[in-house]
Amino acid sequence: MGIFSNLIIQRDERDRDAEHKADLNMTNHLETSGADSLSAAQNIIHYILNRYNISAKAVYGCDTLEDMMDLILDPLGMMYDEADLKDPSWKKRNDLMLGFLCDGTAIALIPGIFGYKFISSKDGKKHLVTNKTPLKQKAYAIYRPLPSEKLSLWHLLIYMLHILSPRDYILVMTASIAVTLLGLVIPKMNALVLKEVVPKGSEGIPLLIELALLFSLSGCIRSAISAIKGILLGRTRERIAGQTQAAVMARLLLLSQSYFTKYSTGNLAKQISNTRRLCDQITGFVLDSLFTAIFSVAYIFQMQDFSAVLALPALTVLFIRCILSFIIALYEAGNDRNTLAAETESDSFLYTAIKGVQTVKGNGAERRLYANWVRRYSKVLKYDLDKPVILKLEDVITDLVSSVGTVILISMVIPFGIDVTDYLAFINAYGLIVTACSSLMESFEKIILMKPMAETLSDLMKEHIECVEGGTYLRNVRGELRIENLSFSYEGTGRSCLKDISFGVKKGEKVAIVGESGCGKSTLLKLILGALRPDGGGIYIDGNELSTINLRSYRKHVGSVFQFSSLMPGTIYSNIAFGPVPVSRDTAVEAAQKADILDYINTLQMGLDTEISESGSKGFSGGQRQRILLARAFASHPSILLLDEATSALDNVSQSKVLESVYKEKCTVVMVAHRLSTVKKCDRIIMLDDGTVIEHGTYDELIKKNGAFANLVRRQQMSAWSD
Repeated sequence: MGIFSNLIIQRDERDRDAEHKADLNMTNHLETSGADSLSAAQNIIHYILNRYNISAKAVYGCDTLEDMMDLILDPLGMMYDEADLKDPSWKKRNDLMLGFLCDGTAIALIPGIFGYKFISSKDGKKHLVTNKTPLKQKAYAIYRPLPSEKLSLWHLLIYMLHILSPRDYILVMTASIAVTLLGLVIPKMNALVLKEVVPKGSEGIPLLIELALLFSLSGCIRSAISAIKGILLGRTRERIAGQTQAAVMARLLLLSQSYFTKYSTGNLAKQISNTRRLCDQITGFVLDSLFTAIFSVAYIFQMQDFSAVLALPALTVLFIRCILSFIIALYEAGNDRNTLAAETESDSFLYTAIKGVQTVKGNGAERRLYANWVRRYSKVLKYDLDKPVILKLEDVITDLVSSVGTVILISMVIPFGIDVTDYLAFINAYGLIVTACSSLMESFEKIILMKPMAETLSDLMKEHIECVEGGTYLRNVRGELRIENLSFSYEGTGRSCLKDISFGVKKGEKVAIVGESGCGKSTLLKLILGALRPDGGGIYIDGNELSTINLRSYRKHVGSVFQFSSLMPGTIYSNIAFGPVPVSRDTAVEAAQKADILDYINTLQMGLDTEISESGSKGFSGGQRQRILLARAFASHPSILLLDEATSALDNVSQSKVLESVYKEKCTVVMVAHRLSTVKKCDRIIMLDDGTVIEHGTYDELIKKNGAFANLVRRQQMSAWSD
């Protein structure tokens, strides 16, 4: 209890200090800020950040609330989401929110013991939210982030403790105390029946009826309180698991793209799902079993009251049971580590296999897939069935210790002259504390088993997030690129992919990167996007070195279509609008027109609302999917457009129309092309060979030069003629 109580005390002290500082800052803002609504909303956002012990700089010149929130929260790696205050369930949340009164006043919505309170940006005073409070429908929940540095299980535990409100502790503790006190009634009732009713025979029936009614009433009340406690714990568990899982998901999304190449999709999904299991176990231990065990100390005093002689042997037996449970838990942890690893491998394979089932069936490889799955799943069964002997005999050992303890207690009754009535009452009290301790040890076993589960999250927690602390936040991007002495090699390959590359791209210039397969074209685009980090040299965006830029702010101004980009499950419209800026339906239609996909969309019964499956099938060809991706890139009106073989699946007519749209864009374009006929209208062509720039110039200049580019063009033309 010492560790958890200290953590809770330290957390409460930090929260009180943060709340006090936030209130002071709010007062200062009230004295200095004007009546501008965005300014008032910014004061509320800073108030919420101060409550999280997070500081942020003031921002200016924002046109919309969303722009301002992005500008403040993105550099901090924080997420926010809209909340509907017309839905009554919002009051059950535990999030700090930015909201508004119907008159437009910005307010901070703060969860408390008796529900939400709000602090107005006008007077800085706290008011209780009631049904009569004139709230606007839309609010913004601002989520507490996980720390950006390397994390451990303790960081996750502290984060979870921040989610718990004082109301949670008070309600659960009150319910636990009530259940414990009512539990004391059971042994007392039994003792009264044996001492007062049984000796009197039929004369004791009236008293027996009274005791039976009292016993039934206390039992019903105890059951009702236990049920309420269970509901409270369930809701608390769901809230903690939901917010923690959301924080882990947010952290995952903020990691560099290179992290996602290390794990399969199924493995990453397993890491996220394990977060919920961790939260459930920690919550059950801290709020349920731990509190129950602490308050069950009252049963020890009741045991001593019934028979001080039997108390010590009974507690000794109980202690031995706890030691055995601890030893068994250690064995269980080792076995579960292997089981969890096998489950992760099996589930990851299964997820990937189901996702690619069309390919499997197309190649007639069902039997081979089944054999591969059986081989992986058999490892899970092996660890489940082939457990250490002590785990197989766990129930037998526990029952044996309990039986020996019962024999010892019975054998002491006559020698020590213990009254039968006191003995039976003692056994009742002893049974209650055994139940509480058993629940505690079961939870303790789960806590020990958390280590293998936490190990599956260790890489995710130790990985640094992409956001640069204090990095330059780009509100606007002109589109000027400069590459200086850029070098890069993939880890473990032992060879350089790019070697000392240097070139510049002016604002609005259309540049093509060409070369043989494997020369580093796609890698160069990924480096420009910030998906990979160079080994040497630098990439400059409008004069800012890419490693010093907040990448999320930079990518909001970049449209990209890579070779293996895929569509998201949803509608055609949601896929086109799936970008960093809001996209209206009119803008989506315009983008679809540029990508030469609008005519096809208009032939569909649902138009833009046509659903696209996860695999992008349902009648969509590779070229159609590619054009939807191009429409997505056009829709965001980027300052820089990166295209990696973005028209490879299009026929010549569609390709010509799409490229015409690309050339008309005012943004800077860097495209990788395999078909050299597509780059004739580019302002400049850069040819790579074995990771170095060997030629650059316009199409006509390079043809006249009659060098490597001209040779590559001739080879492609000869190949096309032979076909």
